[in-house]
Amino acid sequence: MITDARALRPEFVPGDLHHREGQIDHLSSVLAPIQFDHAENITIFGPNGAGKTTIAKYVLSQLERESLGIRWGYVDCMADNTTATALHTLVRDRNLSDHLRRREPRTG
Repeated sequence: MITDARALRPEFVPGDLHHREGQIDHLSSVLAPIQFDHAENITIFGPNGAGKTTIAKYVLSQLERESLGIRWGYVDCMADNTTATALHTLVRDRNLSDHLRRREPRTG
């Protein structure tokens, strides 16, 4: 039984994941070099409902909490199915628009 309706929201990241230590440890070790500005590209695959997104969000949230300067975002590529909309979602959700340099319109 679901006791907290927030768990059904797409942005929800659980505080603890049970029985996923192997997957969490593996993903954490693959992403560990990111603290030195280098990490490998990864692909997470598996059947629907297996917990791929939840584990990724959990591990990235942990890394962000450890103050490694990591900022991450989530894009549902079924909803944001172009590069432009995916980028817009990341910029909006992480409040990055202030960090973008604005171009002055060209005149002439």
